[in-house]
Amino acid sequence: MGHMVKVLLVDDDPDIRALLANWLDGTDFEVVLGADGYQALQFARAEMPDVILLDINLPAAKGFVVHHRMKSIPSLQNVPVVYISSDRTAEKRALDAGAARFLPKPLERESLMRTLREVYDQSS
Repeated sequence: MGHMVKVLLVDDDPDIRALLANWLDGTDFEVVLGADGYQALQFARAEMPDVILLDINLPAAKGFVVHHRMKSIPSLQNVPVVYISSDRTAEKRALDAGAARFLPKPLERESLMRTLREVYDQSS
């Protein structure tokens, strides 16, 4: 990829945030962490991430609500969103909402890295 790819990870579970930050540390991904729907929108605007990893069940605003709001913000309209959720039945709804991908929890490191690269390559 040649340069750092900024990933905004929004998940209310501190263990998942720590795990994914650890996975991405030392790679060509730079990670910004958010804990709820409010931070998701705030950080997306401020940080201009290349890819957003978004948990569906968030406090303050569900992932679908956050994603819908992002689509109305011109600078964020084309940022790919990868939904993450332990609810596998949410996959169709996530893709219908315009998600680039859906990753079921528990996440696997190789699958996550591959998905981030593919989604970034397709959007850039």
